[in-house]
Parts: sequence; C-alpha cells; structure tokens
Amino acid sequence: MLVILLYSFLKYCDKCFYWLIFIFIQYHWKQPALLSLTHTSVLICTYLDLDFNNSKILPNISDLFSTIFTMLLYCHIFSRNCEANDLATAFNNRGQIRYFRVDFTEAVEDYTCAIRAQGEFEIPYYNRGLVHYRLGFYEEAKKDFEQTLNLNPDFEEAKVSLRQTLLDQQHKETRGY
Repeated sequence: MLVILLYSFLKYCDKCFYWLIFIFIQYHWKQPALLSLTHTSVLICTYLDLDFNNSKILPNISDLFSTIFTMLLYCHIFSRNCEANDLATAFNNRGQIRYFRVDFTEAVEDYTCAIRAQGEFEIPYYNRGLVHYRLGFYEEAKKDFEQTLNLNPDFEEAKVSLRQTLLDQQHKETRGY
C-alpha cells in the first residue's frame, strides 16, 4: 500500500523534488546508501512511464543512473551517518554503471575508492580485476583476484577468473607479446 501511495505521489512531483524525496526515504529508513541497480532502474522507468525491457532507453537510463549514484554518493559522504560499508557499496555500484558504459578508467577509480572505504569488501577487488583482465593487464588482474580470494576463499567466480587470467597471461608470454 505504501509503495502505491508513494508511486502516486511521485507521479505528480517534478524531477528535482522527486530526487529530494528519494534521498529522504533512503536516510529516513536507514537503508544502505543505494538501491540495487535493478530496483533503481525499475523505479526510474516506472516514474518516467518507460518500458523497462525496451533496450532503446537503456543508454539514457545509464546516464541517469550515473547522475543518481553520484548525487547519492556526495550526499552520503557529507552526511554524518556515513558508514564505510555504505560508502564502499555506493562506489562499487557506480563503478558497475561505469563498467557497463565502457568507462573503464572511471570504473577502476570507483572500485579503488570502494576498496579504500572498506578494505575487507571483496566485490570491488573482483570487479576491478575484471576490468584489468578485460584491458589485458593480467598482473593487476591476478593481484585483485588473489586478494578477492584472500578475503573470501569460497568466491567461485574469482577462482575461475584467476585461472583464466593465469592461462591468458601464460599464453601472452609464450606468444611474445
């Protein structure tokens, strides 16, 4: 019921006021700094009367996501309630958006900020390793995947990624690149 009322109310709010309400809701309910990417995308598409499954709107939505996450990051950083895990999650999520937009340098910067905010959070190490791997920086990728496994030895995707990185690194060396 609350969601229906909130949706009805937001339909009549202008965008600026909408984002202020969005931030208020996040702080009032003491939720993590950011909603998941899926929840955020559904919320935005619903608010803008867009079809979430329509691929033509995704480039515009990703720009909007980046703006939203940046705004929430700054609000959260300057808030006295800023917790390391919330900040790390926010930077990691924004890094994911930048990764999907093929802004690899910015994605690596966000993952690095997430790691600085909370060094025991394995996901940004893994994500940064994926970017390094994709760029062919196998040594950096290897270090990130190893650190991921140091923090979480049961992280299967990191094990697979580390194995593939070592194979590709060896293949690159044998071919003389």
